[in-house]
Amino acid sequence: MSILAAAGDEDLVDMVAVDPLARMYREILHFSGMAYPVRPQPGRGERLRTVFGAGTFDLVYASNALDHTQSPRACVEQMVEVLRPSGFLVLEGFVDEGSNGSWNGLHQHDLSPADDHLVNGGLPLTCVSSRVCEFRDRGIHAFGYELPPDLPEDAPGSWARRPWYAISFRRERNAPPGH
Repeated sequence: MSILAAAGDEDLVDMVAVDPLARMYREILHFSGMAYPVRPQPGRGERLRTVFGAGTFDLVYASNALDHTQSPRACVEQMVEVLRPSGFLVLEGFVDEGSNGSWNGLHQHDLSPADDHLVNGGLPLTCVSSRVCEFRDRGIHAFGYELPPDLPEDAPGSWARRPWYAISFRRERNAPPGH
């Protein structure tokens, strides 16, 4: 959410964040005395339609989260359901996080766009753009630090050289919400 939070803070967009750990994040923010422009609400990607109605959003965005879910495909299906026709779905994250993390912790799936697909086959989506690059070359500087270009491969922060995918879709105009 940090990448989009500034847009919410500047009132450029109405934003909703959903996370299974939302209550814990709220407590951390409260006890630390920190404010954040977006208050996450509890929910799971696999059940977005139970939280929001069909066709609720113009844009649905997930960054480095799909590999943490029980079912990336179910999450994308739910994202499509809450997306308005002609709306955009933007997904990004580290390529093959399951393998990279030895299938430990949250990283339970390998995701990598191929032929303009991620887990979207058969859904009413048209790929608008698809890119894989090193994390540090993704063109977004939202984390408050720069990594040196000569960083050794085994140095702390070398994860910044790992492949990062960014894939955007447009929901087909003639596809009714909820389908």
